[in-house]
Amino acid sequence: MKLNKLVLFFLVFIAYQSFAQTLQQVVRGKVIDAATHQPIIGAIVFVANTSPILGISTDVNGNYRIENCPLGQQQIVTSYIGYAPAKVQVILNSGKEMIVNVELEESYVQINEVVIKAGGDKTKSNNEMATASARQFSVDEANRYAGSFNDPARMAANYAGVSLTSDVRNDIVIRGNAPGGLLWRLEGFDIPNPSHFSATGTGGAVSILNNNFMANSNFYTSAFPAEYSNALSGVFDIKLRNGNNEKHELTAQVGFNGFEGNAEGPINKQKGSSYMVGYRYSVFSVIKKLGINYGTTSVPQYQDLTFKLFFPFAKGSFTWFTVGGLGSNTILGKDVAPTDFVGRKEFDIYFKSTMGVSAFSYNYNITPKSYLRCVAGITYDASALLLDSINTTSASPYRNEQNNRFKQGAHTYINTKHSIRLSSRIGLIADNIGYKSKNTRYLGNVTKNLFDVSGNAILLRAYAENSYKLLPTLTANTGVSYMHFMLNNTISVEPRAGLAWQATPLHRLSVAYGLHNKLQELPVYFIATTQVNGVVIETNKNLKPTQSHQLVLSYDWNLTEYWRVKAETYYQSLRNAPIEQRSTSFSMLNAGSELALPYVDSLVSKGIGRNYGVELTLERSMHRGFYAMATLSLFKSEYKTNDGVWRKTAFSSDFVTNALVGKEWKLNDKFTLTSDIKFTVAGGRRYSPIDTAATQVLGFITRNEHDAYSQQYKNYQRIDIRIGFRQNFKHTAHELAVSLTNVTNRKNIFGVDYNPTYKTIYYTYQLQFVPILLYRLYF
Repeated sequence: MKLNKLVLFFLVFIAYQSFAQTLQQVVRGKVIDAATHQPIIGAIVFVANTSPILGISTDVNGNYRIENCPLGQQQIVTSYIGYAPAKVQVILNSGKEMIVNVELEESYVQINEVVIKAGGDKTKSNNEMATASARQFSVDEANRYAGSFNDPARMAANYAGVSLTSDVRNDIVIRGNAPGGLLWRLEGFDIPNPSHFSATGTGGAVSILNNNFMANSNFYTSAFPAEYSNALSGVFDIKLRNGNNEKHELTAQVGFNGFEGNAEGPINKQKGSSYMVGYRYSVFSVIKKLGINYGTTSVPQYQDLTFKLFFPFAKGSFTWFTVGGLGSNTILGKDVAPTDFVGRKEFDIYFKSTMGVSAFSYNYNITPKSYLRCVAGITYDASALLLDSINTTSASPYRNEQNNRFKQGAHTYINTKHSIRLSSRIGLIADNIGYKSKNTRYLGNVTKNLFDVSGNAILLRAYAENSYKLLPTLTANTGVSYMHFMLNNTISVEPRAGLAWQATPLHRLSVAYGLHNKLQELPVYFIATTQVNGVVIETNKNLKPTQSHQLVLSYDWNLTEYWRVKAETYYQSLRNAPIEQRSTSFSMLNAGSELALPYVDSLVSKGIGRNYGVELTLERSMHRGFYAMATLSLFKSEYKTNDGVWRKTAFSSDFVTNALVGKEWKLNDKFTLTSDIKFTVAGGRRYSPIDTAATQVLGFITRNEHDAYSQQYKNYQRIDIRIGFRQNFKHTAHELAVSLTNVTNRKNIFGVDYNPTYKTIYYTYQLQFVPILLYRLYF
């Protein structure tokens, strides 16, 4: 009876609040020239589809402020004579001001009459040096995708050509390339994979990045501009927004990523400085206590911190940002279920991980046509794995691995707008990278160090790139990147080129080429080999960077203001991949298919590979409460070692298709219902055939490596649903959503394992049906 009264009181309270008053919000920000970072005076900023139109022009500093904006999904349109208009999709709520900073690109077009439409391709990268295979990553849009767990990497897996290696890790596989080929960049500074429970060069279970602090970013899947180097598969260039510089705001949240508290506000209102800080703590122990089964008995514990301080001055700004996290996980063999995809019944497993980055950046407007940006900082990531066998009959009853990586680095560049047709960027990157790794095992009643290596090296890089408008409808992007790895004096010179033709306002055709090189993970160079005479040598020290020639042809068709089609085809030729000197199927092109990095000595840079495929995207951007996206990727990823046999790589799943649909119902000015659904079908994980006889004799899974990755599990299928609502009050806003992951509870195969007691081989499976609750409060 008391519960019924409480529910009734809550409903009456909601209803009262819903009709108490009309709620509105402020939209403000700054408009600048994308090439020079100079403020644009007199630019028109307005809220689309409002009557009468809500809009204003920017002041002498490029600032604008629009009062009394209606809540919910809105599109902010910015225009200025001689510039291409910009459209930004936002969600306005009553608990948080919306700050939208806009960079406009000058348009080399003779304009007689300007007509601004609210649609267009809002997914285009905001980097004018990018020609093809580039996309703007919008946090507001990606947050709606069902099954993404508010993880930027999992959100990106919805795009054409992108997939994940498994449900348990957020490794990004792009066009069949190993996940270690992806470059992560934060605020212009290269960083390790920002995930909890990641091992060297791989992803992890939970992202450390706080998507509440992210600004619109760029995601590249091939032939990327020259400013990005030491990468093969793609680039995730993450931007952090600045905190509110006028009022203090708080956000509280609980969801898959943990219990979260965020704060932001002004440091000095007169000078425009601001702070932003957020802390999260693991929620998995609560999920487990609620009896929710997510496919493993593992209960990971983690915490992370993000902050950014912003200090503007007359001709630029200074910032300090830090992102870091700690994680630990204990999996006891007695608690492991037979089908767990994490853990083994015969081992107790203890795992710890650490990741952090802290850097300072400095922006300075040198002239009205150029600006300088410098960023310098440090990164650190470490992992520790201890496997302790429950029984003494194990071939390796004790195993202890410790890996530590660090970097001190700096990146500086000058961006110059020479004319309306030509802009350029030149930059330098210098890194001192170090590594320490130790692997201890208990073998035959003897504790043995399999390896104990450490070292450091200097990596120097430089680049120059420019964008030149040959005609009003034809743009050429060219560049060159230089990389010098001083450990073994390897030098790489990488040309980049692209040509984009805007055939009509609705049709765009582009072609791009890039030569890309990626160093091996640093510990690979320091793997030691003990010769017969007892002399220890580092046989991998002279390995070359893995090289990839990439060619992309792209076609964009804007069907309407809100519907678009994009088709791309590509070919990638890979060289200098590390392989063994003897005739085997091993190649570093498959690194990342397992959790640990392969530690193999006496490698040579003679392996080759090739990736090719086609991709199709049909997308409707959010309009009138409805969005949709469907992607299809068909591809092959193959490699060859010195035995002369072409094999499929571990990441050649052959196809990936996604379909996403979302709808919002704005019941009134304060209450909105949302629903999203995602359907994924992909080729199953590849694996090498199991040698059953050898497995039963040795007591662990043994594979036929001659036929490496020739087998494939059944197709992966998953349906995810997200249902939620947003409620606005006078000074606060609430968001509640439930994500239903794998609603059909399909058993997607993760891998195979061996039970030595019963001498049987069995499947392990990926995530089962998992309901995840999200609650967010703005105040």
